[in-house]
Amino acid sequence: MNKKVLKTLEYDKIKLQLRQFLSTPVGLREAENLYPETNIETINYWLLETADGVLIDRLKGGIILTKLADITPHLKRLNISASLSATELSEISNVLRNTNSVVNFFAQMRDETIGESLQVLPEQADRLV
Repeated sequence: MNKKVLKTLEYDKIKLQLRQFLSTPVGLREAENLYPETNIETINYWLLETADGVLIDRLKGGIILTKLADITPHLKRLNISASLSATELSEISNVLRNTNSVVNFFAQMRDETIGESLQVLPEQADRLV
């Protein structure tokens, strides 16, 4: 997108405000590489995700997760059959525990009336397993 348009929209300020809601290195990196979207289908899908997130936050107070480390380098090391340190194993374990918490959260949501109102996030949670 045109840099002048981004400057006019004060897009950097918007991204800076977004940072306060991010708690992982991967999320921060993704936000840094975020640019306005022009594909209407993608925009509509993201709006559905946002609507689900707002509903969960309003009715359930959000999903409680611990702060996560970026395990990308650890996974690369595993792909080449390298050994991992105790710290690396602990960080991977933490990601897996958080993933399990999200899956369990949405499984519980299906049993409640709010689960019927969610449109896309439960489907994404199903893909975590």
